[in-house]
Amino acid sequence: MAKIILIGSLTKDLISLDNNRRYALGGSVYYAGEAFNKFDHQVTVIPLLSKDKNYLLKDIHQKIIINPIYVGNTFLLENIYSSKNIFERKQKILNHVSSDKKVNILELGNSNLNEADLIFVGPQSPFDISLETLSYIYKRNKNVCLYAQGFFRNFYETEIEEKEWKEAKKYLSKVNYLILSEKHLKSLSKKEDLRQALQEVSSFGPKEIILSQGEKGYSIYVKNKIYSTTFPRFGDLVNPNGLTSTFSAVYLSQRMDGKSVQKSMDYAIHAACIKMNTWLPLKSNKRRIDEIIKVQEFLNQNK
Repeated sequence: MAKIILIGSLTKDLISLDNNRRYALGGSVYYAGEAFNKFDHQVTVIPLLSKDKNYLLKDIHQKIIINPIYVGNTFLLENIYSSKNIFERKQKILNHVSSDKKVNILELGNSNLNEADLIFVGPQSPFDISLETLSYIYKRNKNVCLYAQGFFRNFYETEIEEKEWKEAKKYLSKVNYLILSEKHLKSLSKKEDLRQALQEVSSFGPKEIILSQGEKGYSIYVKNKIYSTTFPRFGDLVNPNGLTSTFSAVYLSQRMDGKSVQKSMDYAIHAACIKMNTWLPLKSNKRRIDEIIKVQEFLNQNK
């Protein structure tokens, strides 16, 4: 059983897919934490949220340890998808966001960071995790995984726009695993060739890069090699929220169990598809995922 600590903002999300709309708990630490929990790890979530949204914590699985850090406000986000391309998302911010919403180092003092097998950092904005805070975490534990999407966001009234992450090199020197979209990879590296771009970003610090590529699936860059996997396409894909967080958590769980890069990512993408079949985070445990994969392999062989 591995010890996993997740640090980052929780959000209250309005998920819009065509004519279907519903509210749900969101944030990469939520989706990744639930996925890690399904593989029987000891999971601790350190979520940022406002005290008036404390009721959101009831949606987190009871086995997960919760040590909240209370901040001025909780993000209210609208995530807009279309069934024409479920992997494309437009986001809007539904409330005012305060730029003083950082993790305070003093509040991490009793978190036993040095005892964790992995620390998953999932900021939802550029001001959730300061460089000072990430340096504090990395000094105590080198096994840091950063989901970097929040650093590329700029909030303007109700719109969330893409922005350049100017301090990327400083942050990435404190990271062992990096989760990144292909769009954000191109923002960090101007190299057209995928391998060269991944090599450049890896030279900033990350030993392993998990790259989300929309409908094409995922690629992993490690030790100058690129591994890829594609979606198996089964079931009704109703909620892509938390897809990459789920994929990454399952992939890292498999890697910690000693599985190869390719086997880990092939397994993780099946788990991510299972998650997309519902409005909820991953609810299937390893046994159930194994059963579904066997059925899918049988169906594929007998087409």
